[in-house]
Amino acid sequence: MGPAFAGSTHSDQKSSHLKYVKIGEATNFLHSRPEVGIGYRFHRRIHGCDLSVNYASIGRGSHHSSYSYRETWISGKALYLLYPIPKAQGLYFGTGLGVVHGIFNKKWIKYDYKFHNLSIFDIWMGLPIFYIERIPKQMKIHKRKIYPTFETSLGVEFCVYKNVKVFTQFELSIPLQRKSSILVLNQKEPGETWKAAITCGVGF
Repeated sequence: MGPAFAGSTHSDQKSSHLKYVKIGEATNFLHSRPEVGIGYRFHRRIHGCDLSVNYASIGRGSHHSSYSYRETWISGKALYLLYPIPKAQGLYFGTGLGVVHGIFNKKWIKYDYKFHNLSIFDIWMGLPIFYIERIPKQMKIHKRKIYPTFETSLGVEFCVYKNVKVFTQFELSIPLQRKSSILVLNQKEPGETWKAAITCGVGF
């Protein structure tokens, strides 16, 4: 038999609990990396809540490259869930708030230019000789920050065996900061970019 939606196995019950682990792909709309999390979900008829702790790290380059950046975060989320179809409670929407501890590291090379004039006696074709020296300078940013976020999700869960459920969901995290944007090309600190993720989880 195929999987049954979660609501079909609980149509005669008033509430449902779910302890879960999840894994997926998080993105800052420029790059993507895996995200993992653990959580607890509860719903009663069409209303529910979801509490989770999540970890992800998104970046580009390595410690040995001339350019690299990496944003790492641990987030705690609390969402209100709505199961809009009472008799098929697999589909759900979520909205709530989160708290993020973010770490941002960035490294790049900046070049300074310096003009050098040679001696007045060093001339060629009657013109003074000079040259330009390009001087590389290593630049670094390292910042930590705790900031709030607005969280929303859309997903579906279903029961595969007795009390074992699986789910997949889309998540969007919007930092509640003045500088935050959906796409930041020159990021300088944690929490400037929106985050999205598609995750799959299993729980009981």
